[in-house]
Amino acid sequence: MYYEEKIINGVLCWRGTPAGEWRECTPQRITIKLVEAQQQSVDSVKQIKDEIRTILDYLDMCSYANFTAEKYDITKRRLRELSAGQQANHEICPVCGSVAVSRNDSTSKYACTHCQWTGKLS
Repeated sequence: MYYEEKIINGVLCWRGTPAGEWRECTPQRITIKLVEAQQQSVDSVKQIKDEIRTILDYLDMCSYANFTAEKYDITKRRLRELSAGQQANHEICPVCGSVAVSRNDSTSKYACTHCQWTGKLS
């Protein structure tokens, strides 16, 4: 099936064969095309907004990962600076990356001085 559209003298026209006669589109056909174009525009805007949200979420995640890695490196450096006796009772908090201090040697439970996390470290 062949179908072609063209604007002739400012009027949307169509023909059904390559050598066929040009006919004006009906107002109903033009309305349908307008509604379809508007819907495509709305769908495109929604898709772009979704893609922007995805990119922003990814950038937030990367930013947090970089911050966490930097904080982890700083905390590890602080642990190395502690004396051997102090190092035995310190670990890095799995929640915030700060130094977690051993609460009880018999239970091996730790308490974070920063975020108040308590628990065992594996």
